[in-house]
Parts: sequence; structure tokens; C-alpha cells
Amino acid sequence: MDPDYVNKTIKFTLLEGDLMDEFKTFVVTILVDTHGILHNTVTWNAAFEKMNEDIQNPLTLMDFFEGMTNDVAAQIPALLSSSAIAVDH
Repeated sequence: MDPDYVNKTIKFTLLEGDLMDEFKTFVVTILVDTHGILHNTVTWNAAFEKMNEDIQNPLTLMDFFEGMTNDVAAQIPALLSSSAIAVDH
């Protein structure tokens, strides 16, 4: 995991696992764009290189990304009402 606090991104480079059986490289970047408490956006980007052209695009990860985003969004009200809000780096 490679966090960039200034640009509000986190980059994950996959090194092992099932995806690496079909992809030479696989990098997921998460960007948080803060417009205010009610108008923030999260962008997921998956960059990959297939082992060969017969490999399908990993569209099934869209469900995973959506679920993760919804899980995080569900925690925001509790974080905002908590005194344990993280300090920007």
C-alpha cells in the first residue's frame, strides 16, 4: 500500500494471489476528492496488463469496488460524530 496524503490517493500493487495467475501487473488506485462533508467522491482505478489477449477483463471487481465504497460510506456518519477523526498529514 502506497498512501499519498497530499493528493489523497492510495495505490495497491498486487504481487500475488489469484489475479496474478492471469495478469502480469495489477495496480488499484483509490482517489478521494473532498468537496465538503456531503459532496466527496471516491474514484477507483484498476490498471492491469493481461498475460495474453484471451484473458477476460476483470469486470467482476466492479462489485467488489462498489461494496467496499458502500461499506466505507456507511461508516462516515459515525466518524464525523466521533472525537477520533484523523488529522490530515
